Amino acid sequence: MLGMYPFGSKDTNDLSVAFSSFNGYWNERLHLRKVNGKWHQALSVMGPTVKQALHPFVWFDADYPEGKALAEKDWKPAGPRSRHR
Repeated sequence: MLGMYPFGSKDTNDLSVAFSSFNGYWNERLHLRKVNGKWHQALSVMGPTVKQALHPFVWFDADYPEGKALAEKDWKPAGPRSRHR
């Protein structure tokens, strides 16, 4: 465990986590929502390769289907680069 993060009394928390490993630099967005007294989570992870940047990994609790749409909005693909002369 790296440490504790105090949530307080909020029913929503969005966290950004950046970490690196031998296989590159990774970014994660974690969405936590309390619905009817129960915490739900959805997350997306974008990795260091072009393929992983174009298709980030998305996971969400099975009983939290809204989480999929939330996590899919995290990493918008970059549009085509404009050429200026």
